[in-house]
Amino acid sequence: MGFVFAGVALLAGDSDASMQRRFLVRHGTPNLVLLRVYDGRAICAQVDLDARTVGPHFTILPLDGDPPLSFKLEEVGPLAPIKVGASTQPTTTPATPAGLSPR
Repeated sequence: MGFVFAGVALLAGDSDASMQRRFLVRHGTPNLVLLRVYDGRAICAQVDLDARTVGPHFTILPLDGDPPLSFKLEEVGPLAPIKVGASTQPTTTPATPAGLSPR
């Protein structure tokens, strides 16, 4: 069930975050922004404030928790989605075993 919420949040957040500039940022967690509220739960996404990117990790928080959630409206966008599956690793050339020539 949480996976479904995260998928919906990804789709909803993708379109809105690309145009929105101001987001509610969770107090004490400056890299967590509120995307939507569904059924008494806050759907939040991790953001990279320097790169202005959002996702792919989401947090679902109950609104009636103790202590209560605290957010502050801040200008952190517009945000671009991080491409899931995109490699951030540098490309390397595999080593050639001794005695063999590379193709």
